[in-house]
Amino acid sequence: MIVKYPTKIYRYIRFRRGHGVHSPFAFNLINKVIEEKKIFYIFEETEKLRSQFQLKRRKKKKYGQLLFRLVNFFKPNHVLQIGFSREVEILYLLSALDKGKLTLLEENITDISLAEMISNQFKPFEIKPAINIETLDSIRNKNHIPDFVFFNITHNTEMTYALLEKILSNIDEHTHVIFVIDSIRKNKEMKNLWKTITSNPKVTITMDLYVLGLVIFNKKLYKRNYKVHF
Repeated sequence: MIVKYPTKIYRYIRFRRGHGVHSPFAFNLINKVIEEKKIFYIFEETEKLRSQFQLKRRKKKKYGQLLFRLVNFFKPNHVLQIGFSREVEILYLLSALDKGKLTLLEENITDISLAEMISNQFKPFEIKPAINIETLDSIRNKNHIPDFVFFNITHNTEMTYALLEKILSNIDEHTHVIFVIDSIRKNKEMKNLWKTITSNPKVTITMDLYVLGLVIFNKKLYKRNYKVHF
């Protein structure tokens, strides 16, 4: 007799706390970052800033807090956020940055104005008023590439993949890059995009967190696709 579990229950039983994950890197990432329950003092301050700037917040705070923990864990030199959407996530990314920098790509004039206000009143960051390959090249021409990228443009899956491919084309075996893809199950296009990303031979590890997708490029790791309860 085959027992069928509801999807969410199966995901909880199979992937909770890294069960079934043999890679030490992936296991530590799941246990010490993704499923970490520690509340950082900065979270409360970030939520106050969210209200001050009238930013939107998802039903659950955990997505912004995860971005904070990821940046705090990987300590990237350059965070790139593609798409603003007037959401709180950018504050969590900025709060986690110590010596690194953040660049925002955004096309909407109203969103750019709000981003400039955050940059002036909270923590300065670079704003590029376009989302395209040329703008990405202008960043790359400064002799470095972003090593942590938050893709937040679910309305344009073709551009998302083009930008992802462009970044991957400029990295070598010594480069470590982390991508976070937002809303990987929002619609059919995003689901297909995630499927294409996981099958990309240049990508090393992917983690399906149901709403967010985590993509890691590190030649020292074996290629694996994980589904993680989050």
